[in-house]
Amino acid sequence: GYSLTNAEAELRRVVEICVQQNIRFLLVITGKGRNSDSRSGSEKKIIKTELPIWLMKQFYRDRIQYISLASQKHGGSGAYYFFIKRL
Repeated sequence: GYSLTNAEAELRRVVEICVQQNIRFLLVITGKGRNSDSRSGSEKKIIKTELPIWLMKQFYRDRIQYISLASQKHGGSGAYYFFIKRL
């Protein structure tokens, strides 16, 4: 239910909390984008498609060690596992 801007701000906030509290594993549910209708040109802009762009930012590269698609029981192609670095 987040807008793209709010979703990225929330992701940043939660990743920072994980780092501060030494939480090493995070399940990020992006959804599959079926109910999203915001478009930029012909490309559908959804959290799932924007996530790789966000993760190129230095903030995330400094804090996230590894990312993997979640298993089906945790959301499949609409979710990711984030493994957080120890700082």
